[in-house]
Amino acid sequence: MMEGRWLDDRQLAVTDLWQMTSAVQTFSTEPEDQSVETGQTVVLPCKVDGAAGAVQWTRDEFGLGVDRDLPSWPRYKDDRHRPRRCLLAGSAARWRSRMTPVFQCQVGAAAGSPGIRSRNARLNVLVPPSAPRIVQGEDLSTTAGVVIKLQCESRGGKPPPKLEWFDSDGTQLENNITSEDRHMSDGKRYVVESTILLEPEARHDGANITCKAKNEALDEPQSVALTLHVKYPPEVAVEIDSTQVNEYDDVTFKCSATANPDDDLIFKWFIRDEVVVGDHGRELKLSSIGRELNSAAVKCDVTNEIGTGSHSVDLDIRYGPRFREEPKDASAEVGEKVTVKCDVDANPSPEIVWFKRDCEGCQKVVGLGSELEITVTLNSVGRYECRAATTGFPEISRQLMVFARGRPEVSARSPQRGVAGGTVTVECVVTSVPAPSATVWYLYGRPIRTDSGRYKTVDEPIEGGVRSLLVISGASESDFGLYNCTFHNEYGADSATVLLQKQESVPLLIVLSGVVGGIIVIISAILLLVMCRRHRQPGGRAPADGSEKTSGRPSDQSSADTDLKMELRSTSSLSGQTASERWDDELSSYRYPDDMTDASFPPVRQAQNNAGYISYPNYERDYAPSPVPASYADPRLSARYGNPYLRANSLTNLPPPAGYGARRAATATAAQHITAAGQPPPGRLATHV
Repeated sequence: MMEGRWLDDRQLAVTDLWQMTSAVQTFSTEPEDQSVETGQTVVLPCKVDGAAGAVQWTRDEFGLGVDRDLPSWPRYKDDRHRPRRCLLAGSAARWRSRMTPVFQCQVGAAAGSPGIRSRNARLNVLVPPSAPRIVQGEDLSTTAGVVIKLQCESRGGKPPPKLEWFDSDGTQLENNITSEDRHMSDGKRYVVESTILLEPEARHDGANITCKAKNEALDEPQSVALTLHVKYPPEVAVEIDSTQVNEYDDVTFKCSATANPDDDLIFKWFIRDEVVVGDHGRELKLSSIGRELNSAAVKCDVTNEIGTGSHSVDLDIRYGPRFREEPKDASAEVGEKVTVKCDVDANPSPEIVWFKRDCEGCQKVVGLGSELEITVTLNSVGRYECRAATTGFPEISRQLMVFARGRPEVSARSPQRGVAGGTVTVECVVTSVPAPSATVWYLYGRPIRTDSGRYKTVDEPIEGGVRSLLVISGASESDFGLYNCTFHNEYGADSATVLLQKQESVPLLIVLSGVVGGIIVIISAILLLVMCRRHRQPGGRAPADGSEKTSGRPSDQSSADTDLKMELRSTSSLSGQTASERWDDELSSYRYPDDMTDASFPPVRQAQNNAGYISYPNYERDYAPSPVPASYADPRLSARYGNPYLRANSLTNLPPPAGYGARRAATATAAQHITAAGQPPPGRLATHV
């Protein structure tokens, strides 16, 4: 507002109260300082007790007059409507904003009473500022991590406004802020500038930074905002697709990133700060993950044109117990303490229990934890076992021995044997804790040099001792005899004697003959088994109804079978093969012809005086083949298979195979009874070959 311009019309009522008495004039009420906004009415009270002189108000020590209407000051008026009171009122008062007027109530001297003055009352006129503005404008592009300076300005306020900065979430910013205010040209109003130094972050991208101006003349603060556009490197987060990872699981890691700009992002993976080869993009898949990666940091780096962001997660892999180092035997002198360890790796940490194994099936809990301290006594030495268990996995266990240190104890088998000319070994077993420091072999009391020549020693560690072997190359007659093995340690020595005897060697020819003979026996057994399986296969189908039966005495049947077999062998010898071999050879090539039918023989009437014998039928006259059902094609029905006589091409018109007629015509069997000698006995059933 320009200097000299009146702000607003206001009515100022000044009340002058007095009492006309003969007492000394005094103020019972005096005016006080007041602050007022433009457009408001202000009342300055003043009350005088014993007022005798004239009453008037002064402004900036200039009297306004004693008349009630104050004609020289149309903005004021004096209102004395009540007895012993006076009111001065100013109408449409317009205060200059550059002024802070000072009013005073005065009473003149009269009737021997001196004049009095009230205290000064300062009238402070409040002026609201104009709307603030941010010098940098409404939008600002920047980069994360780069410090920027924002300036906010407010003009025309009285008193000077207070400027404050706020983040987009309403949080007031209080650091790195400086403010400066100065008078305007009117000398009363102010210009205020506030500067903030801000280091934008990724969260400030798209955020509004607000400047607010507060003043006593304002009911609500005035504000202005600036929008930040922040470029920032990727902010990365790595997640695992499973809340619980077990050993040998397949695990997928996902890498998410927010960035500005967010195009052309480059992803790179690391395990324990070693780059994972390959273009894996936003996902990294690890197959059959192992315990060696437990607690390993898996990191994802993402890069854009501004920079690189990264994030990592530590793997927590569950796996069952496994020994980092196998438990070892321990030893100490009697009365000393020894510590045995069960170093097991597992996740979660395993529970370890120690047992004392005094026998194969008995056990006693003697401790917990990865270490067990034992005082060596005759009762505490022996076998111990540690067991490690982790929830969800099989437990594991190992056994170890605790020994009491002492002199060696040697044992050996005697006699032992060897073959002259070959390599011979002599064995001694020693129990010694600590291990033997020296081993000496003797033959008939003479020490044997084992560092060269035909003799050498081989020591094989065993539980609580050593198995010592004296190896003799190319043993001669003089090497057989009485040996002694002696072992020394720091606690003493012990020895044992072994009688080495010569063992006669088995001749090589006998060994080879036995091997070859065994091979031949095995091959022969296999061939015999194969042939037996072949001959067990039937040559024809048995009658379904059991119509072919033999009757008569067993001796007659056996005799007939023998004669028939002899005849078959004789006939087949013409071709140089047995009947069995020829049947097998020709089985695949000879089949019963499709156009050949079963024989149909007329029944033969039995005479009453034949004493049970049946006449032999005439096959050439009565042979009349009948059709064979197409559905039946048994390969064993080949004519040559059933009758060996048909194997010679010159032999024809012979009887059909055995049992053939029985399968096709049960009535024909009654006429097929003969005897082996040609004289049919009573009740015999002839067998046709």
